[in-house]
Amino acid sequence: MKIVETVKKTYLAADVEETDATTKLKGAVVVDTEEADEVVARNYVRGTLLGKVVNVTLKNANVESVQDADEVGPLVELMMKYLPLAEKNAKANSVLAELDALMGGKNTSDDDES
Repeated sequence: MKIVETVKKTYLAADVEETDATTKLKGAVVVDTEEADEVVARNYVRGTLLGKVVNVTLKNANVESVQDADEVGPLVELMMKYLPLAEKNAKANSVLAELDALMGGKNTSDDDES
């Protein structure tokens, strides 16, 4: 993963290809590098889930720097690794709540006073 700073925005990109005139960012999302690394990683994963990760082509004149995302990259990889499990758990929790509502009962596991 790379952090690419331009005149106006900062991107976190999965890959960067540089040519003589342009820089192509693959799988990029706009981030705020003033945030903590965990927040930047979450924003990238959130962007992935919401379909906001895109390919961007920039003119080299607009690119101020390209650097490795040494701290953020491994966090993104870890979050993406556990994403299927998180989705499965979220689906299970929402289905259980809906099932409970359809049955007309309330969740008694939290209110058990026996």
